[in-house]
Formats: sequence, structure tokens, C-alpha cells
Amino acid sequence: MRTLGWITLGTLAAALLLEPWAVVSGLMLGLLLPRQRRPAMRAPRPTPGQATVPSTRTADGRFAALHEDWVGPRVLSIDAPQVPGSIRRHAARLRPPAHQVIDLGDGSYLLYGAQGQWLDACHLRVR
Repeated sequence: MRTLGWITLGTLAAALLLEPWAVVSGLMLGLLLPRQRRPAMRAPRPTPGQATVPSTRTADGRFAALHEDWVGPRVLSIDAPQVPGSIRRHAARLRPPAHQVIDLGDGSYLLYGAQGQWLDACHLRVR
């Protein structure tokens, strides 16, 4: 086995001296090709007996839950009466303006745009 290693090293050194571009290209292809052949990571399919996540909507029923982090917390429209006025005013200043709010409790809110993009995290201070 030791001899095979020296033969391989000698052959690689000779090839590098004669055709350096070919050796470098071959090494790069050898490093990059295995990455291209990896299968894409997919979420496992639920088995028939396994519970699936139900399609959820916001607390007022106006919007579909666009993200996994919307499932569970209370998602409201920005104009819902439960959303404090200071949060509404702050949401209107954002570009794009916020359309949905997740009430995390304890005065914490997450603001989302019309396309479901996360815009800001807010916390109301109690004086």
C-alpha cells in the first residue's frame, strides 16, 4: 500500500509539472461534482397515522398563516382592535408597511408585511 501512495504522488507531481491547468481543473471538478450530485433535502412525508399541520388562518380569519412561526401565536390584522395604537403607528412608518401582527404576549409583537415578510419585532414598555 505504501508503494501505491508513492506512485500516485509521483504521477500527480509529474502531471502537475507537464500540464498544471489540467491537474488543477481535475481537482476542482473532483471537489465540485460530488456536491452537485447530493440529493436535495426534503421534509419527510407524514405517515397516514401521523397528524399533519392544519391550514391555519389569522385570529380574525382574514389571512392565511404564511409561515411556520405563525402557527400557535395569535396572528392579527394590523387594524384589529387588540393591536395597541403605538404598534399601529410604528407599523405604518415601516416600508413596506406592516399588515399582520403576531401578539407574543407580555407586550411583544412581530410585524409582517403583506407578502408575509418579517419586518420588525417590537416590545411595549410598561411605565
